[in-house]
Amino acid sequence: MRQAAQCIARAGTRSRQLSGFVSVGPATCRDLDLLGVTSLDQLARQDPVKLYRRLCQTTGQKVDICMQDVFFAAVAQARDPHLPPAKKQWFYWSRVRKGQLPLASLPPYTPKANEESA
Repeated sequence: MRQAAQCIARAGTRSRQLSGFVSVGPATCRDLDLLGVTSLDQLARQDPVKLYRRLCQTTGQKVDICMQDVFFAAVAQARDPHLPPAKKQWFYWSRVRKGQLPLASLPPYTPKANEESA
């Protein structure tokens, strides 16, 4: 069994720890592991809204909507290692969702040159 607490994602030859992402702690790592998201590239390809819905379905309960905002922060960081600090915070995405900030989009997903076609 994988150890979700390590929450290590690999992208090409470099390793980044998801637990080092802003707004991503051990509980989020466990949730991502539960959803089968085991690599940084996998996370970068995800739709945060769909991740949230799958989490609710998988756990059989309505998870706090702020978890969707955490998924937005995690996916954004997986897609852009140079993301502005504000967009790394889950509460930035909460304000966007609530209409308190202008609609922001995630950085685009750009496959790595050495990434195999799925």
